[in-house]
Amino acid sequence: MSVKKSKVLAFDDHSKDEDDIRMSDIIKRSGQSTDKPFSSLKKDIASLEKSFEECKRKKQVEEKRLQSIQRDIEECSRDLENKKNQVACVGKVNEAHNKMQEKIEECIEDFVVKEGQIYLMEDLIGELKQELKTKELELIQVKGNISNEIELGQIVDNIDEDHGRKEEKLKALSQKNC
Repeated sequence: MSVKKSKVLAFDDHSKDEDDIRMSDIIKRSGQSTDKPFSSLKKDIASLEKSFEECKRKKQVEEKRLQSIQRDIEECSRDLENKKNQVACVGKVNEAHNKMQEKIEECIEDFVVKEGQIYLMEDLIGELKQELKTKELELIQVKGNISNEIELGQIVDNIDEDHGRKEEKLKALSQKNC
């Protein structure tokens, strides 16, 4: 955006009356007006009107420039407000991001602890499996011993039965012999 600076001549006295006519022009012309003929006054009036119109034109240009500056200021204000809102949003996003980072770090710490617990449990499971294998082997031996005892019990029962029959035969034979 470019801003035009008003051009002010070094000899302008800036003192104007209600009609925006410089005081130096009025003083200069007032001294000459009595000496000049009517046509010269007409020229002066035409020159003054032209100068007045030029001042009005400059005033309009300046007003348009000021309106343009005002629009630029309003646009910049809106942009600034938008930027403030964006900064606020970025702040909220950063805050949420930081909270998420904290949660992630907590989760990682929990994960590490639980991973350690899992390793301990896996070690314990390994020990218990080994103990189970040992107990299974002992159980197989006990079952083998029980089977042997059952077989021995059956053999003893068979022997007892055989012994009982032989005793009966012996009694029967001894009764026959007697």
